[in-house]
Amino acid sequence: MSDRLHSAKNLLTALSFVALVALPVLLHLARQNPVDAGAENRRLAPPPSLAGMRADWAAFPDTVNAWMRDHFGMRRTYLQIGFEMDKVLRSSAAFKAVRGDDGWLFNTLNGALALHRGLLPFAAGEAGAWLDGLDQIQVRAEAAGAVFIAAIAPNKHTIYPEYLSAYPRRVAGETRLDEVQRLARARGLPLIDLRPALLAAKSDTKVYYQTDSHWTDLGAYHGFRELRRALTDRGIAVPDIPQGALRLRLKDDFRGDLYGLLGEENGAPETVTLVKRPDLAGPKAGRILIIGDSFTAQIRKYFAATFETVDVIDNAAGAPDLSHLRPGAYDVVLFEIVERYLSRPLTPRSGN
Repeated sequence: MSDRLHSAKNLLTALSFVALVALPVLLHLARQNPVDAGAENRRLAPPPSLAGMRADWAAFPDTVNAWMRDHFGMRRTYLQIGFEMDKVLRSSAAFKAVRGDDGWLFNTLNGALALHRGLLPFAAGEAGAWLDGLDQIQVRAEAAGAVFIAAIAPNKHTIYPEYLSAYPRRVAGETRLDEVQRLARARGLPLIDLRPALLAAKSDTKVYYQTDSHWTDLGAYHGFRELRRALTDRGIAVPDIPQGALRLRLKDDFRGDLYGLLGEENGAPETVTLVKRPDLAGPKAGRILIIGDSFTAQIRKYFAATFETVDVIDNAAGAPDLSHLRPGAYDVVLFEIVERYLSRPLTPRSGN
């Protein structure tokens, strides 16, 4: 009798384990418990395709894994359970954001806080290797007949360090962003430094959200104007959008993504200024491809108002797929990447 009871318990345990593993897969296949890209304020990984497999078969498993990570069934539930376990166990994974002064919150993912403090300098040759990756994108874009520019969207820490008074600004002479901008200038790479424009604009308007990782619509606007200036210098006639022409509206119940990283569902709302997509009369520039990340979401509306065609693909945190750079497809290619991704190599995939 005891043997039969022991076997039944083992069978029940095995079936429970199978059910626990199979349930997310079944829900994924049934498309239940869908993931909201807006809630995470980023573009989720697209589904894999046969065309993508043929274009770059070596990268296809990573494409499938990225899609599964973003869309598996019960994803939100499991992530919340994992976060609560992290807090109970005081795992370092729980500290994905920190509180600054006066209600300002700051992302710590990808070493963002350490990058801000200069605690993660490049090792010898790493900055040059990162710029080699940028040069590879430029060569591919120009071979396809496009004008190429690039920009690093600064972390909020870089633009609003005064709200991080508990975290000293520097322990080293240069941050990674400082170094790549300096070396890019020396090499003649078109890496546009957005920091001066954003630092100048913040005296009059909030260019980053207090409770979110990203720049505001107005911060993205000042970034756009800097990039427009760079394109104009390179012979691309991009229409100007005067600040007085912007159509603004207030939103008083905005809650940024950093509350989620702190494990809080109902943080204090923030009043923010949103910008409606401008409507411009007259001729526009041609076709632009933006290889970007979540910072592209706010800046895209300004390019959509000034270019005939705007396509966006993910920079894959530093491993963009260059198969989209087909000859004659675009007049301009813009590569945008957030500062915290400087903690990773820039290794474009050729897509050949």
